Amino acid sequence: MNKELEYLFEKMFSYVGIKLGDIDVTKNDWYLEYEWTKAEEIEFRSWLIKQFLHNKKLKKYLNLPSRPLKYIAERNADYFIMNWGWKTKLT
Repeated sequence: MNKELEYLFEKMFSYVGIKLGDIDVTKNDWYLEYEWTKAEEIEFRSWLIKQFLHNKKLKKYLNLPSRPLKYIAERNADYFIMNWGWKTKLT
């Protein structure tokens, strides 16, 4: 896995109290093993958008525009969470 993606996953994993090596991300549906609250998901999304806007290495790796475009960062954050985000806890 690329270092930039590891950085994103490490942050996401910290919300459920695990480290990247604690789960086998090569198996199907690995992201269904843990849950986070809606508030945690929103907080992570906000952090992720900032990364997509300002992290130059990440923008280069993901082939994002060099100038900050918030709506592109928001769509990418939504796509990331939709595909790999944890299940949301029912309250």
